[in-house]
Amino acid sequence: MPPFPRTKRPLLRPSTLKNLSLTGCVLRLPPSFDRFSHLTTLYLYEVIVDNISLARLLSDCLLLESLTLDYCWGASELMVKGPSLRLNDLKVFHCFDMQRVDISLVKLASLEILSGSLHMNLSIKPPYPAKISFGSILYFNLCARLTQFASFSWLETLHLQLEMLRHDELPRSLPTFRDLKKLEVDLLFSPKADLAGVLNLLKATPFLEQLVVSVLHVWGACFGDSFCEDEQEIRKFSGLKHNHLRKVKLQAFRSTPYEIEFAISILKNTTKLEIMEIDPFGEIYLGAGVWRKVLGIRGLYASNSSWEEKDRALVQEKLKEVKTDARIIVL
Repeated sequence: MPPFPRTKRPLLRPSTLKNLSLTGCVLRLPPSFDRFSHLTTLYLYEVIVDNISLARLLSDCLLLESLTLDYCWGASELMVKGPSLRLNDLKVFHCFDMQRVDISLVKLASLEILSGSLHMNLSIKPPYPAKISFGSILYFNLCARLTQFASFSWLETLHLQLEMLRHDELPRSLPTFRDLKKLEVDLLFSPKADLAGVLNLLKATPFLEQLVVSVLHVWGACFGDSFCEDEQEIRKFSGLKHNHLRKVKLQAFRSTPYEIEFAISILKNTTKLEIMEIDPFGEIYLGAGVWRKVLGIRGLYASNSSWEEKDRALVQEKLKEVKTDARIIVL
């Protein structure tokens, strides 16, 4: 898409422009500019925009329903407030200059904040969104953020994209998510995934109905030396009984002993589980409506030969030993 036009002539009549996507430009609005007043959808990709212009957009675009900032630079704060705003879908990705996001909206239904500043201050006032996607690199603010989300009434779907966490960095003590029905956890590019931490999330979500876990290990990660310790950690949850979980999907499954023990623990500790699907590949949500097959992420897992030859049979054999009414699908 060409850069933002540098012209003093009217671009479009206000009533005709409802959906706009800008890429690779500097966005500064002149004082008298009013051509965006009827926008309902705005997508900015690799756009340089300052705090003043961003605030102008939000104050002028009272009909805006969807706003996406993707790899945008310059603005350090996003203040989205006002009972008159119709915004129900807000996405902020890879905006590393963004230090503060302050949200107070009546109609916000979906919020996505992935891979931004490590020290972003996120403030959300009720009513809270029903769906949140949140990304964290390393351990910065993770416990505080999860505690914040747990306090949100009516939060039904939570997607966590967690990169480069160490083995024990998922919080071990969390408040209860009272309304959460679906949880998606992506553990990306860690030396070893913190699956015991995922079980702790399960403990904090007693009314959860669907769980999706995707694990992408760093290339060459080794798991054998500490399996006994990992197994003991998983088995600490043997007394946990979950009475609402119905569907579980485990993606990018490598059939390591740790992963198998994790799957066994879920089967043993759920009373209403209907289906568990285990997929050596699968798809991961990257944000802004983009899904990527595990096969194509950073060139990892390009071969499925080991799974075809022995891993599938191993997983099937181990899980067959568990007494459960759930249907187990091993792809």
